Amino acid sequence: MHSTDPNKPASPRARLLVLEAAGNLWGSERALADLLGAMDDTQWKVGICCPPAMPFESLLDESRIQIFPTFVGNLHLKNKLSRIWALIGLIRAIRRFSPHLIYVNQAGTTKIALAAARPFGLPVVTHTRLKEDVEYVETLLHRDPLKRVICISKFIRDAFSDRIDPDRTLTLYDGYRPACDWHAPQPVPPRSRFVCPSRLGYTKGQDVLVKAFLQFSKATAEGHLTLVGGTGPQDDFEVELQREVAQDEHRDQIRFLGFVDNIWPILGEADFLVCPSRYEPLGRVIFEAWDAGLVPLAWKGSGGPAETISASRGGLLYDHQNPECLAETLRFANSMSSEERAGYVQRGRAWLISNCKPQIYAQHMSHCFHQAIDGRAA
Repeated sequence: MHSTDPNKPASPRARLLVLEAAGNLWGSERALADLLGAMDDTQWKVGICCPPAMPFESLLDESRIQIFPTFVGNLHLKNKLSRIWALIGLIRAIRRFSPHLIYVNQAGTTKIALAAARPFGLPVVTHTRLKEDVEYVETLLHRDPLKRVICISKFIRDAFSDRIDPDRTLTLYDGYRPACDWHAPQPVPPRSRFVCPSRLGYTKGQDVLVKAFLQFSKATAEGHLTLVGGTGPQDDFEVELQREVAQDEHRDQIRFLGFVDNIWPILGEADFLVCPSRYEPLGRVIFEAWDAGLVPLAWKGSGGPAETISASRGGLLYDHQNPECLAETLRFANSMSSEERAGYVQRGRAWLISNCKPQIYAQHMSHCFHQAIDGRAA
């Protein structure tokens, strides 16, 4: 976004330092890239403190954003000394960039941000993207530098206690910039192809999906399931999944691709996107499904995915988090006509336009940042 009024007097840009502790190419980093791409250059000068040599940097326009690769990655797996080094790295970035505000893109490092900000009198805004971070953030709300807490969905906001001052929180869906041509013709007829793009792990529910698909495949020999994503460090969840698949006669209908940089060609080969998470704060993959012209499927108790699918009427929700119920939903999805599939996608895209337009998202975030800098209430 750029100012178009040549008669408007120039004003000093506020300096925003973003703390991005992971730097991968997952949903939170992609949402941050969409935000920064839509922020007004005439209002903001942006710097990012992140771990060195992370794939996230490929999403950034380095002509507009100053990168400080001084943070320490994977802190949740490291010792206290690593946290001290991370704090020192953030302080170095503060000294070099002289920000007016620190924005924590993933709330798990909020405590380090507060410790670094306090000596400089800087306000902090943190983004709560995970349910497991809610209790942690609540314990920090009494600390003065933390001015605002952004919640990624109503599901996350409702996880906070009633004691929280509503003026301290902002519930805002991530902005989303479409990557596909929505005027391109949709594939017909359905080819019984399902895709699940997500980190592999118990909370993501791929164990339920694999069992459900194996049930589905007994009656649909041409069906295929593609799992896209890897496991976290010291996690053997994928090994267990592959062991179960290898024992089934329909094993050739399931493929594991691991992590991929470009998901769009894979989505282009599918008909349906399955998000079988046991809980998900938002579920950016639901947005990607609509973008790619796919019908998303999710469990109705999953949190964010159920919230957005229910609000948009843009997908299917299965009632019980078990293989039998999901298998039945796979069969129902596969029986839909091309017109029915297109209707779900159109409703989902309409909801995206109304709720996740990057420019509007950036305006709300900028307003929140200015309030924190000025010390104003919501």
